Amino acid sequence: MAGRAETRTPEPPDRDEHEDSPPRLARPKRTTRPPNNYAGEQEIDNDQRTTRSQLRKKMQDKPATQRDAVTSDDSATESEDLNTATLVKELIKLRREIRRRDELHKEEL
Repeated sequence: MAGRAETRTPEPPDRDEHEDSPPRLARPKRTTRPPNNYAGEQEIDNDQRTTRSQLRKKMQDKPATQRDAVTSDDSATESEDLNTATLVKELIKLRREIRRRDELHKEEL
């Protein structure tokens, strides 16, 4: 076993053991910081969000004008004061219509 220990690569000595080695440099740790304009961008985004939500509220409160009105074959989609119950009924009707069309299409094929 003595022969095996002699063939091993010796451990490298510590830097402090060498007298002629240069001293270690005290480097500051790296830090990451956001860019200078980051806070400004956040403020702009927040302002845009608030103005968008205010515009939506205003548009919902206003009745639709003639040029803004949606032209559709279905009268239920044109009414402005739709509540959830009427919307659900409309969805059920549309699903039935789609199923009926699908069945007719399958029969044609």
